[in-house]
Amino acid sequence: MTTKLYSFKDHPEHEAQLKAYSDKWIENALSTKPMDDDERALCRTAVVEMYEAAKLPAPKHIVFVPSPFVLRFAGGFASAIWHMRKSGFKPDQATDQATD
Repeated sequence: MTTKLYSFKDHPEHEAQLKAYSDKWIENALSTKPMDDDERALCRTAVVEMYEAAKLPAPKHIVFVPSPFVLRFAGGFASAIWHMRKSGFKPDQATDQATD
């Protein structure tokens, strides 16, 4: 049996705020608004701090894309390029320089 830790019935002032918080975060989750420069800066900071917390070196590049589709497309290319470089495959010098 679990112990009840919190009840809105004991805190009606919190229950009264629930709808506003719910609406705010649902709107945020469903938003398709493009990121602005301030949001990108917050994300860059968060990524670096997460890597620091994990005691890992921060990534050299943090890339933002305009849509999930572009992310899937660019991620596939980035993965292929990374694999080719790691395996030593060199299609030609111009391609290597263009994607460096």
